[in-house]
Amino acid sequence: MDVTVPTISGEDGETDRFVLWAGALLHAPHRAVRQQAKTLHSLVYISARSRGSPAYQFGLMNTMYVTHLNGIATPGISPSVNRHLVFRHI
Repeated sequence: MDVTVPTISGEDGETDRFVLWAGALLHAPHRAVRQQAKTLHSLVYISARSRGSPAYQFGLMNTMYVTHLNGIATPGISPSVNRHLVFRHI
């Protein structure tokens, strides 16, 4: 018996860059998140955070999207976003 199983390329949808910021692990939403989400609010996704970290204290949680940092839109993880990764107290 021959079975043909279709495959897809993993090059254009898996995590290839991440940022560990203030105890939160940020990266683009991986394939499983994109398949389950009706709307992608941002291409910056929080997949983990450390208990007791600044991210924890500010109320960031797993499965949240980051849309803005200090009032600046965050369309995705890029080197230009890194300079805005500073907590600002309001």
